[in-house]
Amino acid sequence: MNQTPLRAVVFDLDDTLVSESAYQDSARLAVLEYLCSKTRLPLNEVLRHSILASRAPRTEYFQTLLPRLGLTADNQSVAELLAVHREHLPTIDWYPDVLPTLKALRGEGIKLGIITDGYAIAQRQKLAAVEAELLFDAIVVSDDLGRQYWKPHEKPFRLVAEMLGVRLDELMYVGDNPAKDFHVSVTLPITTVKMTRPDSLKGKLDYLDGVREHFSASTMSDVEKIIDQRIGAHKHAGK
Repeated sequence: MNQTPLRAVVFDLDDTLVSESAYQDSARLAVLEYLCSKTRLPLNEVLRHSILASRAPRTEYFQTLLPRLGLTADNQSVAELLAVHREHLPTIDWYPDVLPTLKALRGEGIKLGIITDGYAIAQRQKLAAVEAELLFDAIVVSDDLGRQYWKPHEKPFRLVAEMLGVRLDELMYVGDNPAKDFHVSVTLPITTVKMTRPDSLKGKLDYLDGVREHFSASTMSDVEKIIDQRIGAHKHAGK
């Protein structure tokens, strides 16, 4: 186990701190309400057409739904719906175990950060909805750096460490996606933890290059225990 002091814990956002499924539900409702305003149809009627259109391949959903509502499925109309989906202020909240753990880590003097992938406007709206800036010392939306710097690229990890004022080996990263969240430990001395949420959309993906997490957790209490072990090991090593 890494014997350096742990000074910062950085979290993924989707399906680690907030539910991506809840966000998608919120986005779908925002789109349906927008379509109600465009067509003047009641929500239950738009919803009925949405359910039928959802039988089409996901990439063709909007192109299938719009004609059913008497609207043109051109590029501009589809772009408008995508904008509503990504730019709406979602109705989401932290998982119930998040705030107690953040408070406990604060009590230990641990700095807190977030690294999140995804379209920048959508991720920033999620962060705004839960007022993340009030709870975290550093937040990196990787899309702001460029799509090529989404995880597993090193850049967002190096940047968040710099923003927090810690060394990379003093940082722990907690994420859920095996396809990108843990591979960084191959090239950077970062301790990784896999958070397994029951509703995780990406938690069962294959591991990138077979690189696994150092620790696993199913609740934030588990994360606290891992951190306590790390802190305790360091204190013991210093005796």
